[in-house]
Amino acid sequence: MWKLLIVTSVIAVSYAAKLQEVFRWRDVDFAWPSEQAKQEALQNQRYIPANNLPLGLARWKNKLFITIPRWKAGVASSLNYIPLNTSNSSPALIPYPSLKANTLPTNGEKLGDDRIVSTFRVEVDACDRLWVMDTGLADILGSGDQHSKPALVVFDLNTDRLLRRYEFKPEDLKDSSFFC
Repeated sequence: MWKLLIVTSVIAVSYAAKLQEVFRWRDVDFAWPSEQAKQEALQNQRYIPANNLPLGLARWKNKLFITIPRWKAGVASSLNYIPLNTSNSSPALIPYPSLKANTLPTNGEKLGDDRIVSTFRVEVDACDRLWVMDTGLADILGSGDQHSKPALVVFDLNTDRLLRRYEFKPEDLKDSSFFC
């Protein structure tokens, strides 16, 4: 009898709790510095709309952080946010902390500590810090370009400044697992 009551209660609660769609995208777009910058990214295939698939989410105050792992080439920015007070149901993603920090290096350029390669998971803590898991690996399903070591990156959300970047040592990772 109790089992039936519990099952019935769970079913009733699940039907009562309806999710509300707030945002949706057919193709993810970004807040580009200009239309020309967007067109150049499309032409150079640094931005291929179909290859941008959101994965991780974290909310902080009026911002929703959204990660887009670089599964394939053409992801313009891996770490982004949108303002929650927008009336647009498909807002352009704003690269965080900047588009430059999310741009992959070209021609042997070295990555700075603030550079983001491919983020999967994000978390906001009680001290207003954004914790980001960055694989350092781009075009994961294609050529698999390792631009940096896997890292845990921490930002101060009140100042948008990088607080720390911890690059994982080989002994921190298991060979048989995919870091994400």
